[in-house]
Amino acid sequence: MQSPNNQQGIALIIVLWVILMLTVIASSIAFSTRSEINMTQNFRDTAVAISIAEAAASRAVIELTRSVDQRMWQFDGSINEWEMHGAKIRISIQDVAGLIDLNAGQEQLIRGILNRIKTENNELKNQITDAILDWRDPDNLKHLNGAEDLDYEQNEYAYRSKDRSFDSLDELKQIFGMTPEIYDQIESAFTIYSKQPGINPIVAPKKVLIAVPGVDANLVNDYIELRKEAYQQRNPIPPEFQMNGSYLASTSDMTYRIRINLTLPSGTALYRDAVVTRTENPAQPFTIVSWKNGAVFPEKENEVTEDEFETKK
Repeated sequence: MQSPNNQQGIALIIVLWVILMLTVIASSIAFSTRSEINMTQNFRDTAVAISIAEAAASRAVIELTRSVDQRMWQFDGSINEWEMHGAKIRISIQDVAGLIDLNAGQEQLIRGILNRIKTENNELKNQITDAILDWRDPDNLKHLNGAEDLDYEQNEYAYRSKDRSFDSLDELKQIFGMTPEIYDQIESAFTIYSKQPGINPIVAPKKVLIAVPGVDANLVNDYIELRKEAYQQRNPIPPEFQMNGSYLASTSDMTYRIRINLTLPSGTALYRDAVVTRTENPAQPFTIVSWKNGAVFPEKENEVTEDEFETKK
């Protein structure tokens, strides 16, 4: 028979175990509740961000319908900022006529972009440039520093040289020798929707203009300021730009890249990258060609610092 002290001790241990178990259960319930609240908040924030991104895209499309003398935004990739329901929004519109077409663009323009990337490996610039040319041409003849099927195979790539046109900018990531750092530097200079061998300087972003062979970087800065003043004063954009006429393209005013970065007060961020093109249907003047997740873009797309893109020719 156990003594009263032993019985009290056992009872105390049982009580402590019960308290411990209840504490564990309560903590588990509290953790589960917090997790569910956080998940609900995340779902809500994501839904709100998506809705605001779609509204921002619609706002951009409205801008595209304005006449030249009524436009409030430039179509050269310049970034516009405003707030909507507490969300901080950064959005840009880029007429693709100001970009270099990966499929139709002249070799010298593609080489001009790659020559200005920031990398200590100068051979890599030529290698990627020639690999781009090999990727898009239909033959198996390799450019001097390029890459065809055997090069991809020997370096254990899971694919071969396409030998056809680019179907998306994402294909640049597959180019022989391409790195994420180089891709991030050059992606915004290219398009697959221009269909032109040259560029239109009226809507070209700075990194494209300073990559044109023979163009002086100081001249580019001056011209961009002239463009900006013309927009602000609702005057026609100055067409005069000193560059080789063989690199010129006509104004398309047909297809545009719209990039949206937004951040909610909660910190939730969303990035969207869309391409829209004009139609002949008055009821639906624009159609979405592409709508996908995007990436953060520079603070001021047309005010790139000189050391962001090399100026050495």
